[in-house]
Amino acid sequence: QAAGLLAVPPLLRGGIKKMKARMQTRKGPPLLQGYYDLAKLYERLERKGDAVETYRSGISVAEKQPDFHALAELRDALMKAEGIGEDEDFE
Repeated sequence: QAAGLLAVPPLLRGGIKKMKARMQTRKGPPLLQGYYDLAKLYERLERKGDAVETYRSGISVAEKQPDFHALAELRDALMKAEGIGEDEDFE
C-alpha cells in the first residue's frame, strides 16, 4: 500500500489534501509540498537519483504556476542534494 502512495504524483496528492482542507475550512499544505516531502524521503533512503529527479519535477511545476517561494525552496534543496554549495572545511 505504501508503494501505491509513492506512485501517485505529488502534485495530485497535494491537490487532494488542499481540497480536503478547504472542505473543512482549513488552508491545507502548499500544492508543491508533496514534491519536497517525497524527495526528502528518497534522500533518507539514500536514493539520491530519485531525490534529484523529484526536486527537478517539482521545480518544473513551480515554474509553470508560478510559485516563487516553492521554486526557491526546491532549488535550494536540489543544490544541497547534488552537493552544490556545501561549505568546505578550511584548514
